[in-house]
Amino acid sequence: MKTKYLFIDDDQITTLINKRIFQKEFPEENTYDFSSASLALNFLNENGNRKNLLFIIFLDINMPEINGWEFMEILEKDFSHLNIIIHLLTSSIDQNDQKKAQGYKSVDSYILKPLNRFKLLELDLKSETYAG
Repeated sequence: MKTKYLFIDDDQITTLINKRIFQKEFPEENTYDFSSASLALNFLNENGNRKNLLFIIFLDINMPEINGWEFMEILEKDFSHLNIIIHLLTSSIDQNDQKKAQGYKSVDSYILKPLNRFKLLELDLKSETYAG
């Protein structure tokens, strides 16, 4: 199964840093970054018809236009046919957000910003779980 890694965050500097950390550990993998959830939804719509494709998404919760919660609602409603794993990457320390995240089947982890090498390696992105 081929894997596409998506970073969705309205803060472009944060996205740049996150991608650099990711690419240092996984230089052979391609990443895609989106400054809004709507751009990411367009990408999924255009690329979601390919079989044997896994989307691993690093998603910020607090964004304008479509926030992370709304994005996940759209995914569950309109993109349930896709193989998607979400790692919420957020600055929110709110316990209610952490509990809410557990209610989404595609959410694999809740990571507090900033992303770093240790947090990334804890995800074990190359394990058999992801079959990448």
